[in-house]
Amino acid sequence: MEISLLTNLLNALLSALSIYIFQFGIAGVAFSTVIARLIGVTFLIKKLSLQDVFHQLRWPLDKELLSMVLPAAGERLMMRAGDVVVVAIVVTFGSEVVAGNAVGETLTQFNYLPAMAISMATVIEVASNISAHPRRVREIVKSSFWLSVIMMYSLASAIFILKAPLTSLFLSDLQATQASYLVILFSLIGVPVTAGTLIMTATWQGLGNAKVPFYATSLGMWLVRIGLGYLLGVVAQLGLSGVWLATVLDNLFRWFFLSYLYKRGCA
Repeated sequence: MEISLLTNLLNALLSALSIYIFQFGIAGVAFSTVIARLIGVTFLIKKLSLQDVFHQLRWPLDKELLSMVLPAAGERLMMRAGDVVVVAIVVTFGSEVVAGNAVGETLTQFNYLPAMAISMATVIEVASNISAHPRRVREIVKSSFWLSVIMMYSLASAIFILKAPLTSLFLSDLQATQASYLVILFSLIGVPVTAGTLIMTATWQGLGNAKVPFYATSLGMWLVRIGLGYLLGVVAQLGLSGVWLATVLDNLFRWFFLSYLYKRGCA
């Protein structure tokens, strides 16, 4: 956490210097980000004994490790690839909508930080208790979910209330502004399902089964978010509202899918 904070502060400082002092523009900001992260990685490496890490690696790589790493990486890949397709759908609505959607996503990214942080802790807690205290796992999952919802709603509500002054920092076009407001609204509406998806994904990963979240994400992203998003947004002509409604339904599907299998004891 300390190194992450240092990296972000250093990135902000170097970016400001690049723009206002050295007049490097966008290239300077990009270079500053790379330098800040490189310094952060250097500090992290110093905290580790790389010799011990490499010494403990077993070749060929452990099959159990690969069975967890590959599905987890695949799950992230499905998300990122799907996001590209979603953006391609949004582009068909016009440049103003694209700009408003981008600003809305930039502002609402803070809504997800609590659940993302708590989900990381959930993975650790579930993995630590599954053998010695299996009954406690359900309590951990429940507590993680409600804590995520409360914290996310606090941030999402604040951003929704302040949406006008925040959006005006980036946009002046009416259509783009309305698109940004729409994204902020759907982000607020989707808090419970987003929190549920993140926590249940973390739960399955903590249980040592990363394949189930991979299946859930693949189905949800490509069938619900993209498929339904295209039908609602383009075919039914609901525009950006249709795409974001499909996004909320995607998270709802994945949350229910992961929860259903978990309650059935399919871990």
